[in-house]
Amino acid sequence: MPSNVRHKAILIILLVLLALSGWVFHLRYEFVTAWVDEGPGPLALRDPLLAARRYLESAGTPVSVADRLLRDEALEQSGTLIIAAETEVVSSRQAGQVLDWVARGGHMIVTASAHEDDPLLARFGVSRARIADTDDCDCEASRAGAEQAEEDPPSDPSLGGAGDPPVEAPPAMPAESASGDERGLIEFAFEDFPERPKVRFDPRYVLNEIEIDEDEHDEWFERVHASGGPEGIHLVQYEWGEGLVTVMSDQDPWHNDNIGRHDHALFLEALIDLERPVLVLHGSPMPSLLALVAAHGREALLAATLFLAAWLVRRARRFGPLRTVETLHRRALGEHILAASRYRWRRGGAASLLDGARLAVLDRARRRLPDQMQADPAQQCHTLAQHTGLPVEVVRNALQTDPGMRAPTLQATAKGLQSLWKRL
Repeated sequence: MPSNVRHKAILIILLVLLALSGWVFHLRYEFVTAWVDEGPGPLALRDPLLAARRYLESAGTPVSVADRLLRDEALEQSGTLIIAAETEVVSSRQAGQVLDWVARGGHMIVTASAHEDDPLLARFGVSRARIADTDDCDCEASRAGAEQAEEDPPSDPSLGGAGDPPVEAPPAMPAESASGDERGLIEFAFEDFPERPKVRFDPRYVLNEIEIDEDEHDEWFERVHASGGPEGIHLVQYEWGEGLVTVMSDQDPWHNDNIGRHDHALFLEALIDLERPVLVLHGSPMPSLLALVAAHGREALLAATLFLAAWLVRRARRFGPLRTVETLHRRALGEHILAASRYRWRRGGAASLLDGARLAVLDRARRRLPDQMQADPAQQCHTLAQHTGLPVEVVRNALQTDPGMRAPTLQATAKGLQSLWKRL
């Protein structure tokens, strides 16, 4: 079979196999769309109440966000102020600004701080305690406060919320009678609100209240409501002037991961006044430099550490005492000439030096003895020897010998050329 026919047959077979492979692939495989959870986006990471804000906006309630530089204009245009974290109000001036707005009829919802000297809540005597860090006495006091709040409803139910307040707070259902998904839920009841939302707070945190001396504060407040579970109080409300202060042990029910669970969104809707704008106060949480380096720069930090260690080892490693660096003196002119001559000698410059000197001697001899210098080189040597009185061997070595790389031969040849030059 000719080679070109064989090549065509092989090509046809390969094309058929390729077509069969594509057909089998088309029959056995199909495109499938897969959803990959990439986690929360940058907006959700910066704002833990982003989902709660969008839920209120979908309900028709205007929601705005303010940073720690809170302005009076933004407060006056709002009916409810939600402080996202207990560390947002850090100065007495800002705390007074917020409480003055509450006294004029505003509603503030805030998470209690773990410090009793918090500038915003110190005058109410309420702080947040971690159950693992609270002694038995404090736990019993919190439970007693919760039971008292359940037995004694508020004297004026209209103060329970911005619009429709809670009028009673049954404790969480016992573990024996509650289902696995409803254990630890706290049920709230609101006037003129058809639903009774069930909310799950973080059981690790409760509110701790201390008695406040009335003489220590110019303005007095009244505790109008408290709700909690077996572990302690999770929500307490105070009347401040014409407004209301709602203090929570945590705002986890409204965070992005939990707003869609249980009745957390309904609880937020029932607690605030949907007819008035809502202002959310939170700064942009910036992680520390060490946290940023640990999350995004571990490789660079490791490389920098290894480089620093290698540099330290190189700088510290030596054998024996340190040598002093001697200062080099300037060379004289003769030393420069000697160094240049040696360099040219190593590069084969002796032949060029001798050629120039021999041409000069022969030119001078032709001017002095024009008739005798027309003979052959051997006869020229005899003529120059007779004219100058030098031995024939000296003249022959000066004009014809190649010194190569031998310094004595070069010196003898140069000396002979100098003698010829002087005697011509």
